[in-house]
Amino acid sequence: MLRSFIDETGNDPNEPAFCFTGWIARVDEWERFSDAWAQELIRKPAIEYFKHHEAKSRTEQFEGWSIVACDRKILSLASVITRSDIKYGFSTGIRNDVVRNFIKSAISSTRTVRNILHCSRAYEWAFHAVTSMVLEIQVGLGETETVDFIFDEGDAAFDDCQRIYREIKEMLPPAQRDIAGTVSTGNDKALMPLQAADLLAGVSTVNLRDQRAGKAYRLLHKNKPLLFMPINKEQTPFPHIEEHISRLNFWWSLKTMIEKAKGGAE
Repeated sequence: MLRSFIDETGNDPNEPAFCFTGWIARVDEWERFSDAWAQELIRKPAIEYFKHHEAKSRTEQFEGWSIVACDRKILSLASVITRSDIKYGFSTGIRNDVVRNFIKSAISSTRTVRNILHCSRAYEWAFHAVTSMVLEIQVGLGETETVDFIFDEGDAAFDDCQRIYREIKEMLPPAQRDIAGTVSTGNDKALMPLQAADLLAGVSTVNLRDQRAGKAYRLLHKNKPLLFMPINKEQTPFPHIEEHISRLNFWWSLKTMIEKAKGGAE
């Protein structure tokens, strides 16, 4: 059994892009990794859990720390990842403006698009893209073990994505369907693998935004395969979305005209 732990960045619609980033490994390796990660957390200067944005902003667990001390802790935790048997890291995402432009092309409300098409947020696009991406990679590697996906909890869009995942799983190519396991959420303050996903997401974002690879990113990149597959307009995880929006616009316009006609008749 394999487990893929996934964290997100770019939740704020004002951010340039929304991304999912994570790692994949066997269950027994995650157990060994978690023990090693926990030991590094309590190594002085100790923290209870790791969040990259707290380290970079020197808040919460890192309040009062120097920049040098924060960077050292990030690097030491990255070293735990490199010493493990984690198979590879991965990331996928989409520019927030791409999603906004699709939604703007619908004449109905965003809520209507969400209820009917389930694609009004970047989270939904990236969720289905990242699960498909990992399954496709595993099949390409000739792997036949089931993959379960664990996402960081707290996003309201997850429940809808989980339901749709169960539906589309049955429509996947046989090789992917056979290894597609469950999707669930976990608390990143309690699950060490989610903290590792958070670290990769953080250092990757810094690398992309500043065009500057820090020591932790270089260390991870040198020792672990890091796969990045961005989503673009031509690679949407929602096939024929433009056609669906066009149909929705047609029926919404027809509905509006009928309602106006009824109002006039009254």
